Amino acid sequence: ALQAAAARAGAPIGHDFCAISLSDLLTPRETILQRLQAAVDGDFVTALYNPRSQRRTELIERAIELYRAGRPATTPVVIARSLGRPDEAVRIVELQHLDPADIDMMTILLIGASRTTTLEHGGKLHAYTPRGYLS
Repeated sequence: ALQAAAARAGAPIGHDFCAISLSDLLTPRETILQRLQAAVDGDFVTALYNPRSQRRTELIERAIELYRAGRPATTPVVIARSLGRPDEAVRIVELQHLDPADIDMMTILLIGASRTTTLEHGGKLHAYTPRGYLS
């Protein structure tokens, strides 16, 4: 799902990235929060799996708070839903406009790093994370 979302969105995982499940059924909530903070501090592009269910809404809200505190408001976020299914939808929003109500268990999020940007090509918006460390 991470690779399908990235391929449809452009090249957001062209450099360092990580994947974190927000399901606290088998992983303690505090462990998930520590991993999220480490990803923010490490400036990783982050894929969030199992982001929100009908009963589990708090962790996605907390994740968004952490990323908003540690990333520019304009950081691109890929919202990919129902990948490979007839109702597939992929869109890119800025972190400041990310709404947890748009996210469910059929969704994977790719939250960009500080250098992730967007570009328009062929009338479509794409997310892109440049490789390398030189400015």
